Amino acid sequence: MKRNTIFIIFLFLFFTIKLHPMSKDTLLINLLPDNKFLPVESENIYETDTELYDYINGGAELYLQYGFEKLAKRIYTDNNQNEIKAEIFDLDAPKNAFGVFSYSMDTVNTDIGQGGQYIGSSLIFWQDKYFVSIFAHKENAEIKEKLLETGRKISNSIGKTSALPKSYHIIPEKSIVKGSTFYFHHPAWQNKFRYISNDNIFNINRDVKAFITQYGSPGNKYYLLLLEYPNNKKAQKAYKKGRKKISPKLKRQRVVQKEKKLWIGCEKKGDLLLFIFDAPSKADAEYLLDQTIENATQLQ
Repeated sequence: MKRNTIFIIFLFLFFTIKLHPMSKDTLLINLLPDNKFLPVESENIYETDTELYDYINGGAELYLQYGFEKLAKRIYTDNNQNEIKAEIFDLDAPKNAFGVFSYSMDTVNTDIGQGGQYIGSSLIFWQDKYFVSIFAHKENAEIKEKLLETGRKISNSIGKTSALPKSYHIIPEKSIVKGSTFYFHHPAWQNKFRYISNDNIFNINRDVKAFITQYGSPGNKYYLLLLEYPNNKKAQKAYKKGRKKISPKLKRQRVVQKEKKLWIGCEKKGDLLLFIFDAPSKADAEYLLDQTIENATQLQ
């Protein structure tokens, strides 16, 4: 009798699992507003690389490089049949969320989340380990306000904020192009603002925190490449390799003049490595090196 009872329970559990497969994690999609805010037309969750590739069709690699965990999407339709699509990416760490945001944005012009941009019926922002994208096909004052309100609700749902790596906080502010700092950990992206090299001359990988920032004005921009390595030994190895590839003269001088009367420079402090590109004067290059190192010293 006891054996028959166990068998019946097993059959019940087997068919229950077959008929009702385990649902996907809904915690992420619950960060998006529900029907109380706008009517939800459809929703979906993407949890695997294949699902992401199928959905984005060519743009998945960026998110996978930045620690993709999952994506939740809701599409809303207002009373005028305007469609608004909200996406939230779980990217595992705040630096990854900031990385995708800094890759995708042109400027920072809204205080939603920890940094946001609204341009042409599109709102993007990052907060904690999340990157959020909200988009509408039409643009007018009413739709803009709905997009911004959607963003505020998502930001409130996320609740907490998180800090970026220490190296981000030592980037000098003087003459900076606001919102231009880009975080990456793949060598191909060292060329985002200007060509540096097709080779991995700085030994950049997932253990290296790399930031490149623009300075100056339109038509007269120069750049600070700031790299934080796991330890001093790896920073020293990249320092020797990088300065040799950029200019052998950097072995003897920290700042040298290149073509078009522009200046380059490099410096190392502990696990930090700094390179300056296209500075309009020797003084500008030296200031960025000196100020970054001073900021790092004060942060310790």
